[in-house]
Amino acid sequence: MIDKKHILENLRLLDDVLLVLVFDENIPAVELVLQILLEEQDLTVTYVETQKERRNLYGHSVRMDIVARDSAGRQFDLEAQRKIEKSIPRRLRYYSSMTDTRLLARGQDYADLPDSYTIFIMEKDIGKRGLPLYCFKRCDGTEEMEDGSYLFYVNGAYEGDDPVGRLMHDFRCTRAEDMYYPVLAERVKYLKESEEGKSFMGSLFDDWMEEVAREAEKKAIEKNSREIARRMIEEKELKEEKIAKYSGLTLEEVRELSARRNA
Repeated sequence: MIDKKHILENLRLLDDVLLVLVFDENIPAVELVLQILLEEQDLTVTYVETQKERRNLYGHSVRMDIVARDSAGRQFDLEAQRKIEKSIPRRLRYYSSMTDTRLLARGQDYADLPDSYTIFIMEKDIGKRGLPLYCFKRCDGTEEMEDGSYLFYVNGAYEGDDPVGRLMHDFRCTRAEDMYYPVLAERVKYLKESEEGKSFMGSLFDDWMEEVAREAEKKAIEKNSREIARRMIEEKELKEEKIAKYSGLTLEEVRELSARRNA
């Protein structure tokens, strides 16, 4: 049986469940994080939204943890990423592209495209060099392209005696009383220790578990559909259109499976 109380008590800011609750409409908290990571003490955040869905009519949509904008018009996407996968660099690239697609209105000049910052706060040191954070820009090997796009990994395991080290310490904490920054500790304390906060966290946890169950069921159905389609393709008795109809996959998905088999 799932021990909900234990799970909620041990949530950290590295867990996106707690992250989005602490930073939701919390401009001072987002401002603190960006000021520290970018070393810009005069940075002023004017807008914050959590769990922002970026829809793609032609492909994969994303749901961003924290979306923000500052007084200079710069756009920020902050993500908590605990899982280390080979695809993380491509995920970072894709999230950055999904931010950019919303920044220009129809007919607007490319020169008006604001700077964008996509920041993945990782649980471990993905760069493996012990640095507090890693910034990436496009370049030709010697000169950077000034395209206004900035991609960051933040080392969540960093323990330096500096602002980033203290910030990452707070991201790893499970108790508000152990945190350095009051603007983070106060919201964590409310969510984990007040009756109202605990009740709110509990109801959201139940919703989250239901979503996890639905997603697991969806993946199981999709896996089964692909297996059915794969077997039909191997038997070579039905046209791709029929396979799509019987398996529940799209015609494009069936053709992709067929191409892989013939590769």
